[in-house]
Amino acid sequence: MSGVRVLVGTSKGAFVLTADGHRTDWEVSGPHFGGWEIYHMNGSPADPDRLYASSSGGWFGQVMQRSDDGGKTWHSLGNGNWNAISLPFIVGPHGRIGRLNPAALPK
Repeated sequence: MSGVRVLVGTSKGAFVLTADGHRTDWEVSGPHFGGWEIYHMNGSPADPDRLYASSSGGWFGQVMQRSDDGGKTWHSLGNGNWNAISLPFIVGPHGRIGRLNPAALPK
């Protein structure tokens, strides 16, 4: 019988729950990102060990995290590197829309 994995996001961090097919004995991994609010967690259909988590903190804002080993280790995706994400437009004062040049942003 195959195993079961439940991804849980809470206001206290992320948890990964795993069990065998009978669902009698559960193993809990976490909290990952302790103290961060986790709004969404998802597993990749292409790779069962790849997990994604959307975390948020009062200082850093929204941060996307990825694990390639089932939640043992995590790293952020494109955070702080404006050239790694696509931001073609920006809304300025009075709702004016203009082009955003990531190279012009402070480093």
